[in-house]
Amino acid sequence: MMKVDIHNHILWNIDDGPKEISETIEMVKNAVAQGITHVIATPHYKKGILECEFSVILDMVNKVNQLLQNENIPLSISAGMEIQLYRELSEDLVKGNSLFTLNGNNKFVLVELPNSYIPTYTEQVFFEMQLNGFIPILAHPERNMEFIRDPNKLINLVQKGTLVQISARSLLPKHNRKIANFAHQMMKHRIAHLVSSDAHDTNNRPFLLNDVYTSITKKYGKSYTSYLTKNATHVFFGEEFSIHPPIPVKKFLNLF
Repeated sequence: MMKVDIHNHILWNIDDGPKEISETIEMVKNAVAQGITHVIATPHYKKGILECEFSVILDMVNKVNQLLQNENIPLSISAGMEIQLYRELSEDLVKGNSLFTLNGNNKFVLVELPNSYIPTYTEQVFFEMQLNGFIPILAHPERNMEFIRDPNKLINLVQKGTLVQISARSLLPKHNRKIANFAHQMMKHRIAHLVSSDAHDTNNRPFLLNDVYTSITKKYGKSYTSYLTKNATHVFFGEEFSIHPPIPVKKFLNLF
């Protein structure tokens, strides 16, 4: 069975993930232990701050895949990026500008917002991206304080074509209580379309994907887990898919 992780920091010495290739290999083993078969590596891209060349990412992905083949490790790694939102993002995607769609399928783009606020141009940039044929996937919005205060701001983006990815650890009770509560409210209101590891290492931020899928099945049912895993597979292959319509929040959630 194909199990895809679309958001992680498995490549070494490129962002705040592992520092050495040996640590990347340990993360690979962690991913396999979690039943993951395909990983889209998504190092951070921050305009003017952290701009790794796509050729470097491709070289690293190819090197790891060769090692995995040599060792008969059942995992395949593809290239992508987690892009911090900025005003010219859609324009740069059209130009190319070394910005990666997920698995190079020229459709899905993983985008990160600040945790403390929603940039005023967010909705406009996402609209422009869709006009140009790209589909924004919002990475871990459960961490964003403005979405927590008013979940309908997130629902508004979903209703206008944005997909939402929750980080696996956000759904665990040991995680930040405020974030965990909101993540589960997102699940209940059908605001979540994908769950990914956002793994950075094997200790503090491991893959955990199978553990969380098991928890989701117990709490929300097998069909929800199937929905999430199938969505990740669609993203991997660049296939558009239908989502469950979100359930509006009639009043602010009492999370605290």
